[in-house]
Amino acid sequence: FLMVLFAGCDLSKYPIDDPAVIKIDTRLLGTWSEKKKDLSETYTLTKKDNFHYLVTEKKKKEKPEKYTAYLSDVAHTPFLNVYCNDGKDSGFLFIKIIDVNTAKKRVTTVSVKDTTMKYLTSTAEVRALITNNLNNPAFYSDTAYMYKVK
Repeated sequence: FLMVLFAGCDLSKYPIDDPAVIKIDTRLLGTWSEKKKDLSETYTLTKKDNFHYLVTEKKKKEKPEKYTAYLSDVAHTPFLNVYCNDGKDSGFLFIKIIDVNTAKKRVTTVSVKDTTMKYLTSTAEVRALITNNLNNPAFYSDTAYMYKVK
């Protein structure tokens, strides 16, 4: 569910919450892929501690990338705060979790795709912007369906 996220988003210097206040959702643990049988690009979420995930992105023939992530609740809607640091830029990307379907082993998400995120100066501003755009389709990228493969 991070695929859409890493496609050219502007990073926020601030997360939605700081520190993390929501315990991990164990339904998100495991290895996920956009296609049920295709393991050429996977995202594995493991428990780092009670509040943080370690996310490992693996693409065929590339070195795995690692990220730290944690959940926030915005108006009863879960968001994943993903901290990225590629050496040039660092900051947070946000994924809105629309649905976790354990029976189908599928998670439905969209990522925040807003160019103003990089200009915000506090977690309060990040939370306010996301709250004000919670149901605005233009605020998000395309819907991603990720399937649990392991």
